[in-house]
Amino acid sequence: MSEVDPLLKDHLATRFFRKTAQEQMTRRPCLPFAMVLMQAKLVFLFRSKHLTTSFYALFRRPPELKTRKPGSLGQLVGLAISRIFSMRDRVVIAWGRRSWVDNNLVSIPIATYNRWEILRDRTIPSLLAQDYLNIEIVVVADGSVEADFLATALAVTDDRVRFMRLKKKSRYPKAPLNRWMVAGSRPRNVAARKSRGSWIYWISDDDVLHPHAISTLLAEAIETGAESVHAGYVAGTSEPVIVLPSACLQELGVSFTGPKSWLVRSYVGKMAWNKWSWMKPDFRPVDYDLLERMLLAEVRRTSIDEVVAIQPEVQGTPFPGRRGALWAEGES
Repeated sequence: MSEVDPLLKDHLATRFFRKTAQEQMTRRPCLPFAMVLMQAKLVFLFRSKHLTTSFYALFRRPPELKTRKPGSLGQLVGLAISRIFSMRDRVVIAWGRRSWVDNNLVSIPIATYNRWEILRDRTIPSLLAQDYLNIEIVVVADGSVEADFLATALAVTDDRVRFMRLKKKSRYPKAPLNRWMVAGSRPRNVAARKSRGSWIYWISDDDVLHPHAISTLLAEAIETGAESVHAGYVAGTSEPVIVLPSACLQELGVSFTGPKSWLVRSYVGKMAWNKWSWMKPDFRPVDYDLLERMLLAEVRRTSIDEVVAIQPEVQGTPFPGRRGALWAEGES
């Protein structure tokens, strides 16, 4: 192989790799000028109509909801986190609408920690007693004691029930109210991902369904083409109070009831539950945050004023729901 001409080699090195001091001075602006140029670009960007529109879109709230503006930096951060989830939601919904096929299977994801006796003796039996038989129950334990988990899993012999245990318990806020708002978010997300049905029915581990609950909501969803259906429930057993979706119109601006009477299509059920929703200025409970994001994603929603479930009192307390959870934590 012939050697490269020394003159040509020197020319190539000079052309592509070497710069004289004069070239460096002429091609590189001095530091103060570069800083002024950068500041000018930033001013142009922040005055840009497109950036301003994008900024407001990031913190846009659904016009249907009765919301308020963030009052602190923490609330602004909480709202920004929720909007990051919303970006993912749009992709999930768009892809789901293209690929969704109804296989008639209704999945029921359940997150739990230590309510094994209630889950085994009350909640799961009410699900297995549904007049709609094509269901699967996916129970995900949030770092529970392994012995309790195995004892319950072995006690439930129906093949429609599957159990899974997360090795580490999820971390939640220390304040009881904030913790109640987002507890169970991670195991719910895992259970939804493991679900195989084309429909997902959300329920808590201590709720009870009426035998016609799933069939009623499913019939409404099929008839209307809705991607999300709400119904009513009874709060408490000693002093029962009927909660209907239409009753929330005055408080929230839209009809809503939350888990225990909530059926969605599988791709809507894949929208992640946001464990940072407690930081927002309003709509802080994780299911309320999910409602807000559904409205932003333009999910087709409907509701029926028919009672399909019961929310019993929290174990060891005289109250259901939030009040019972805070009572159990020693808060009045």
